[in-house]
Amino acid sequence: MAEKKKQHYVPKFYLRNFSKDEKSLNLYNIANNKLIIGDSIRNQCSDKYFYGKDGKIENVFQNIESVSGELLKKMVAVNYLPRYKTVEHTILQLFIVTLYSRTKFKYDELNEIIDKIGKSILKMHPDVDLDLLDKVELKFDDPLQLPLLNSITNYHLAQDLSLALFINNTNISFITSDHPVVYYNKWTEDIKNFCGVGLASKGLLIFLPLSPKVLLLLYDSSIYIIGNKKDSVHILDNGGDIEDINLLQWLNSNDNIYFYNDYDSNRIIAESKKYSAKRNNDKIKIQERGNSSQGKLIGFHSSKLNMALNVSVIKLRKQAKRMNNENKILEVRNPKLFELSRIFRNKVDNGQYAATEWNEFIEDFVKKS
Repeated sequence: MAEKKKQHYVPKFYLRNFSKDEKSLNLYNIANNKLIIGDSIRNQCSDKYFYGKDGKIENVFQNIESVSGELLKKMVAVNYLPRYKTVEHTILQLFIVTLYSRTKFKYDELNEIIDKIGKSILKMHPDVDLDLLDKVELKFDDPLQLPLLNSITNYHLAQDLSLALFINNTNISFITSDHPVVYYNKWTEDIKNFCGVGLASKGLLIFLPLSPKVLLLLYDSSIYIIGNKKDSVHILDNGGDIEDINLLQWLNSNDNIYFYNDYDSNRIIAESKKYSAKRNNDKIKIQERGNSSQGKLIGFHSSKLNMALNVSVIKLRKQAKRMNNENKILEVRNPKLFELSRIFRNKVDNGQYAATEWNEFIEDFVKKS
């Protein structure tokens, strides 16, 4: 019962990879500027009934974690990458996409969306007391249900991304955080107020540190060349590369940074002072067009990370550099896969398939073609 009550939004098996004794973690709490050496893993990235008291979502994640845990352990131990379209490849996609969608960061982000958009709409009504509106907070009771359903329904959109492992051969360890999966798009860095980090976006990069010495990268191979094109495992000897990759965690995290070595404490404190000003105060940005009398068009997007990624082994292809910024916006990486996903989501909504039956849908689709 206690295990069901304390529900982890970042799995304990993942956090153990950044622990020397598999029981405790070194961490830096950003909000309180507090360094803690050796806090229990049980206390990290968890909350009381975070996914609800019925245990249904928690049980789903336990099933995912039971198979993905062994796969990640193998990847770290022998620099292993699963082959394309194998069961292991599917497990890896599902683990990464659901991990991105299940954290406290996403919980807060969804409530921020509801609060900001809801208030933008209510402000247009003449009878709304604006002073009172500013004093209340609009939020969902269970904000993660929608992104979790979307992640389970849409995880296959990552299947066309190539895989690479970065092996850290420097004296600076990879760090991780309470929101460790980072979606980033180097290709769209120069477009103001546009991230391009949808799961189907062209130019998407997905970073996940697996241990202090191993990091997994999923990338759009039509846009990027990673190191030697013939290799899928790449050695990083440049400390600047590690610092840039670690900056992704500093800017993407919600509350805590986790690090392996006690002797890195001074570096972590120095980085916190250096990077705190770069962190976004808001998780989303609202954009409004029109006016209240004629009607408004209200949209939102994730806040863009305040950095320009500079990792020596990640290069833009020549043709990618030549594309105009207008052609980059809302560019879909794989239109055929995106269209199949749209059809599948409609059939899920109509009750023809369960959200987990993508493979069955594809088999039926091929038979009918």
